[in-house]
Amino acid sequence: MMFNRLMFLMIVIYTHNLVTSNTRDDELAADNCFRTECRHTFVKRLAVIPLCGTDEKPYQSWRSISCAYRCKKRYNIRFQVLHRGYCVGKPTAPEYWGIT
Repeated sequence: MMFNRLMFLMIVIYTHNLVTSNTRDDELAADNCFRTECRHTFVKRLAVIPLCGTDEKPYQSWRSISCAYRCKKRYNIRFQVLHRGYCVGKPTAPEYWGIT
């Protein structure tokens, strides 16, 4: 009986570690994307292209669309993937972008 409880507890802990480990990896990847892609590539163009779907052509595409999705998931960023792989957006929380 005690052995069964111990085994159950070990399985729960192992599963929890797997789930949190994957979440942590996603967060680290998103943070890395944020530093390299979101902020560096995108924020300088936010003033030029303030909203999704404007008539102006985006200045630069995301290097990685999956990176954009990680940023969206982590930082709750609204963006649109336009034709030819261009990605423009407007963050829901400007402080993430250093915009005041």
